[in-house]
Amino acid sequence: MTSLASSKIYSKIYHLGYQFIEPVWAFNSYLLKYGDVFVLFDLPPIPKMEKVALEIIKITPIEKITYLVIQNTHISSINSITYLRSKGFKGTIVSNEFFTKQINENGILLPKYIIEKHDYQLMLDEEVGLDFYPVFFLPHPQMFFTYFSKLTTLLSSTLFSSFINQDKPLSFDLLKEQITAFGKVHFPDRSFLQGPYQKISTLTVNNILPLFGSIIFEPLTSQVLDFIAHDDEQTVKKEIATAEESPLHVLQRENERMQIRQFEQEMEIAALKLQVQEAENAIYKDGVTKLLNQSYFKNQLTNDLNKETLPGHMRGVLLFRLDQLDAINRKYSKEIGDETLRDLVYVLEKNKDDSNDLLFKQNGPGIFVYKLNTTPKKLREFAIKIRNAVDNSKAFIERVTVSVAIVSSPEVESLNSVEQQAAEMIILLEKRMRQAFKSGHAMIIDSDTKMDMENEGVVLLIDEDEISRNMLQRIFKRINLEVVFAKDVENAFQIIASTPIDFIISEINLSKMDGFALKRQLNETKEYRQIPFIMVSHSKTVENIRRGNLLDVDVILEKPIIPEELLGFIKRFRERKNLL
Repeated sequence: MTSLASSKIYSKIYHLGYQFIEPVWAFNSYLLKYGDVFVLFDLPPIPKMEKVALEIIKITPIEKITYLVIQNTHISSINSITYLRSKGFKGTIVSNEFFTKQINENGILLPKYIIEKHDYQLMLDEEVGLDFYPVFFLPHPQMFFTYFSKLTTLLSSTLFSSFINQDKPLSFDLLKEQITAFGKVHFPDRSFLQGPYQKISTLTVNNILPLFGSIIFEPLTSQVLDFIAHDDEQTVKKEIATAEESPLHVLQRENERMQIRQFEQEMEIAALKLQVQEAENAIYKDGVTKLLNQSYFKNQLTNDLNKETLPGHMRGVLLFRLDQLDAINRKYSKEIGDETLRDLVYVLEKNKDDSNDLLFKQNGPGIFVYKLNTTPKKLREFAIKIRNAVDNSKAFIERVTVSVAIVSSPEVESLNSVEQQAAEMIILLEKRMRQAFKSGHAMIIDSDTKMDMENEGVVLLIDEDEISRNMLQRIFKRINLEVVFAKDVENAFQIIASTPIDFIISEINLSKMDGFALKRQLNETKEYRQIPFIMVSHSKTVENIRRGNLLDVDVILEKPIIPEELLGFIKRFRERKNLL
C-alpha cells in the first residue's frame, strides 16, 4: 500500500492498490487522511469494489470516511457509490453539478457538496483545503482533477494516466510510452489537453496520482512534466516524421496499433459484462428506494442460514414500518409518500451499527434490516435506537413514528430446510408487524412479546350482504384468518391505512362506489396493488370479467360461493407469496 505523508497536522495519502480491470489497465483509488478527516478519491467498477473496501478497512472503518470525491463522472460510478453505501459509508459526496444530478436521479440519499457552489475548493480546516480544476473533456464530459498543496500532490484523474506493464521496472522511457499509448486511445484530439496542462504548469507538483496506471513520484514527476511541456505540435510532427523514416519504428507503430485495437475490443467485452451484471441487479431493485427487494433478501437469507455465525451470535432481521405512511399518502400525494419512505431509508443507513448491516425493501411498505451476526439484546437496542432517531428526525415532512418487528434465526431452527426457515422468518415478521399496528404506534414486537390469539393473516371484506359476511367469516375462521369488515369503500381505505391486510374480498355492487372503483384506487399505490383481490357477485358476466382483467383483479367468484373454491384460491395466494 503506497503512501505519502507530512508533519504538523498529520496528513497522508494511501494508494488502495492497483485494481486490474484488464491485464494492461489498472484502476487507482486513493484515501487521504488529514487529521481526523478522511477523503476517498474515485471508485472502481463494481467487480473491484470488494477489494477496495477491504483496503479501506485496513486504514479506517468505512463509516469514518468524511468525503467521497468523484472526479470520474462516468455513470458506472453510481453503482459503486451504492455498494460503498451498503458497506456503511454515510459521508458527503463531492463532485460537480453534472454528476450530482446523476446521483440525485438515482435516489442516492447522501449529503452532496457541489464544487461549483464553493469556488472549486473544499476546506479541510481553516487553512488547508483541496483545489479542484474543471476540464471540458477528459474524456467524459464535465470532469475535473484535484490539487492538494499540503503534499504538493496532483490527483490528476485521467490526465497522466497510462497503460501498465507489470513485467518491466518503471522508467521514464517506459512511462512516456505508456502515457502516450493511453492518450491515443482516450484523447484523440490533443487540443483538449492544452488547457489542463497549462493550469498544472502553474502548480508545484512533486507527486502525480492518476486514475489509471502507474503512480508518478520524483524524479519521474519532473521528467514527465518537462516532457508534457515540450510536447508541442512541432515536436509531435517531428517524432512522427522520424518514426516514418525508420523501418523498425514503422513496425513498432503497427504493433502498437494492433495492441490498442485488441485492448479496445477487450474493453468493449468488459463493458458488456458489466452491463449484464447491472441489468441483473436492476431486476431485484425496488424502484422507489433503490434497495434490493424481498425476493433477493429471501435468497440471501436462505444462503446465509447454511453458514455458521460467530460464537454466541445469530442471524437477526428487523422490519421497520412508518405508522403514518398511509396517512401521508392520502394527505399529500403518492410522491410525498415515496419521499417519506426514502427518508426512512436515510435514517436507517445513517444509524446502522455495523457496515455489514444490510437493508432490503419489503414487498409491502416496510424496510428489512438484516444483521448477519447479532444477539437478542443488540437487536432490541437497535430497534430502540431507530425508533428514537425517527421520532427526533427533521427529515420527514411531518412528525412520524416507526413500529418494529424482530425475529432471530434460533426461532426457526426446528424447521427441516433453510428455505423453510427463511420463509418462516419473513412470515413471523409480518405477523409481529400486524400485532404492532393493532397495539398502537412506535411498538417493538419480538419473541418475548405476548401476542394476541394467533392468526395466519387478515382478510378485508367489503360486502353489504349480512348472510354472505357471516358465511365468509366462518370459512376463514377454519384456516385461522382474521376477518375485518368494511361497510363501504371509504371505510375500507381507512382500515387499509391502519391495518396490514393480506387479502381483500369485495362485492362488485356496493351502494356508494362499486368494487371496480375500489380496485382502481388501490392500483394507484404499489403496496396496495400487490394485495390479492377477489371479487364476488351474483352476476358473473363477461363484461365484469373483462373489467376485472383490465384492473388486474385476481379472480371473480359467483355467489353463492363454494367454500372449497375460495379456500383453494387463498391457499395458492399464500404459496405464491411465500415463494417471493
